[in-house]
Amino acid sequence: MVEFVDTGRHMKQVSPPFQPNIKAGVKNYAEAVLEWNPASRKGLALFYQFVTGTSAQDTRFNLIPDGCANILFKCDAQDPRVTLSGIIHGEKPIELEPNVTYFGFKPYSLAGIKSSNLSFAELGSTEVDLKHYFPEVELLTDRVLNNDDFRRRIRILLAYAQRHLLDHDYVPGLAENLAVSMCVSKGQLQVGELARMVGYTDRHCRSRFKKMFGITMAHYNRIMRFQNAVKMICSKNSVSLTNIAHTNGYFDQAHFIKEFKKFATYPPTKFRENLLA
Repeated sequence: MVEFVDTGRHMKQVSPPFQPNIKAGVKNYAEAVLEWNPASRKGLALFYQFVTGTSAQDTRFNLIPDGCANILFKCDAQDPRVTLSGIIHGEKPIELEPNVTYFGFKPYSLAGIKSSNLSFAELGSTEVDLKHYFPEVELLTDRVLNNDDFRRRIRILLAYAQRHLLDHDYVPGLAENLAVSMCVSKGQLQVGELARMVGYTDRHCRSRFKKMFGITMAHYNRIMRFQNAVKMICSKNSVSLTNIAHTNGYFDQAHFIKEFKKFATYPPTKFRENLLA
């Protein structure tokens, strides 16, 4: 069950980042959306947990862009691991271990996360070992492994974040305000409109955003629009592609299909069929 938190400073009930291939292909999936960074305007995060199946088909997935970084714990006493990956720009294959519990933390924004030797802009969509960038990761991993309750693991990670992940001096700035606007509008505002809203030039906005997030404003905007389209495709209500294209500001259905295939292997109809198979 998803929990939405509205503190008055944050986005209001923006649906969480969505990875339908994971949700459809694993066992015991659970998630919760909670505030983790009180200083950030995108201070919510998705916490999630699942168990992989036993066959190769149950452990190979394609991740789609969702505009978020990701911290993933492999909860295996024989081979524990915790990795950090940045914002993925396009569909990305991931192979997990069979019959293993995974616990993840996906902050809505990179803003306000501190590290003395990590640049999220340079990290891009690559995957690194968390212990190379933050302290006491082995201790954190042990605590997560030794508490198999999902809610308890969330509390452990929140406590760790307060000590080691949060930049307590962070003040929301231009780049994060732009990210919030793109997220809330579901990618419906053009970069020029966003720049006029905040009172800066296009060039300045693009530069500041790329420096913080490692991705262009236009690409991030397209990801927000794509994510909303995917959520509509995967909803229980049967919605036509024409309706989805129109709702999400695509010029027509052909344009929607072309854009969709830039972020996913299959066109929308086949994408939905694969999830229902």
